[in-house]
Amino acid sequence: MIDRVERHELVAVDPKEHPPDRPRDFAKEHERLCYRAAAMAVAEDVPPAREDGPAGRRISIAMVAIAILFAAFTGFRMPSRWCATLDAVSLFDGFHRRFFVGTVLRPLALATDFDYWLFAGFAFAVLLALLAVLIVAAARAELLTQRVLVIAWLLLPTGGFLFHDVGYLEQLLYLLVFAAIGLLRRNRLVAAAAVMCVTPWIHEIAVLTVIPVFGLIALRTLPFRRALAVTVPAAVLNAIVLLFSPASVEVVERMTATLSRANFVARPDALALFTWTLSNHHQKYNVYAQLIAVRPVAIALVGAFVALWLADRTLRRAAGPVPAVVVLLASCVAIAAPGLAILGGWDGNRWLFLIMANFFIVVWFALDNRGARELGRGALMILATALLVLSHFSIYYFDDYAPRELGSRPDRKLFLRQVFDHSLFAMPTGA
Repeated sequence: MIDRVERHELVAVDPKEHPPDRPRDFAKEHERLCYRAAAMAVAEDVPPAREDGPAGRRISIAMVAIAILFAAFTGFRMPSRWCATLDAVSLFDGFHRRFFVGTVLRPLALATDFDYWLFAGFAFAVLLALLAVLIVAAARAELLTQRVLVIAWLLLPTGGFLFHDVGYLEQLLYLLVFAAIGLLRRNRLVAAAAVMCVTPWIHEIAVLTVIPVFGLIALRTLPFRRALAVTVPAAVLNAIVLLFSPASVEVVERMTATLSRANFVARPDALALFTWTLSNHHQKYNVYAQLIAVRPVAIALVGAFVALWLADRTLRRAAGPVPAVVVLLASCVAIAAPGLAILGGWDGNRWLFLIMANFFIVVWFALDNRGARELGRGALMILATALLVLSHFSIYYFDDYAPRELGSRPDRKLFLRQVFDHSLFAMPTGA
C-alpha cells in the first residue's frame, strides 16, 4: 500500500545510469516505471486503467451485441414511406436540399422503377455500418468507462430509437462524421474536410449535429487555426445550401408523378416540405411547446458535462493544443446545438435523440484523450447520475409506433410471431 507519493513524470531512462556496456535488469526497470505510473495516478486520484486482454475485449463485444439485440427488440421497424420518398429526390430532379442520397442512388432507382427495397436496403446498410462502428469502438477502447458508455447508449431509450429511426438521413450524417474523424486523426485533413463538405447535401441539419462534433474533435487534435480551416468549409457550404430555395411547386409535382410508378405509395407531405418556408413550418406546430420538451434534456446534459469537466483535472489537461476553456465551450455547443432544430421542424423526439447522441460522443472523445486513465470517483458518480437521469426520459415514436417493453409478455409474443411470419419485415403500407 502506498501511504504517500510524490508527483512524478514518466521519462526516458538516462543513458548515464545504464551505459551500453553495463547489463540492464529489464524486469526491475519495468517494475520501477510501473511504480512511477501508479504513484502519479494515486497523486491525481485517477486509477490507471488495467489492460484486460483479449478475454475482456471479447466480453465487451458480447455485451455490446446483447445490448444491440435489446435495442432492436425495442425499436426495430422497416424504413417508413416517408424515408423512402425523401431518399428518391435528387439534384437532377430539381431539388437543392437533401439531394445527395437520391442523386447517388438515381441510376439504380431508375433501373428498378424506384423500388422500395432499394431504399430500404440502403437504410439498413447505413444502420449496420453504424452498429459496426459501435462494436469496433467498444472493442478498441482502452477504458472500461468507454465500453460502458456504448452499452448504456444502446440500453437507454436512444438504442431503441436508433432502430426506429432507420432510414432517416441523420444516420448517414453520423456515419460520415465518424469517417471524417478517422481521417482527421490520421492527419488526412483535406480528405476529412471533403467528407464533411458532403454532409450539408445530405441534410442541412448537419450544421447543428455533426459539424459541431467534427469541429470539437478538430480542436482536440489540431492547433486552433488549422481546426478552423478544416471545419469552416462545411459550415459555409451548409449556409449556402440554406440560402437556396429547396424546390419549386412544379418540381414537386413532377416528382410526385415520377414516384407514382413506384411499388410504394410516396408521401406527398414529405415532398411538400421542399416548398415550405420557415413561416409555413411554424404554422404547423408550436415552437415554444417543442422548446419546453427539448430544453430540459439539453440543460441537464450540458450541466452534466460541465460538472464532469470540473470534477476531473485530467479531462482539462487532456483538452488538446487549444485552451481548455475553448474545448469546454465547444463541447457544450456540440451537445446542445441539435436542440435549435426546433426552429425548423416539429420532430422534437428526433432532436432529443440527437442531443443525447451528441452527449455520448462528446464524453467518449473526452475520455479518449485521457489515454489509459479512468475517471476519478467523483467524476464517475457524476457520469452515472447523468445516465440514470437519461433513463427517465422517454422518446416517443413516429407513426403510432411505441417502444416494445422487454418485460411485457404480449410485446414479446407479438414480436416473435411477426419475426416468424415475416410480417415484421413487410413493406409498410400505413406510414
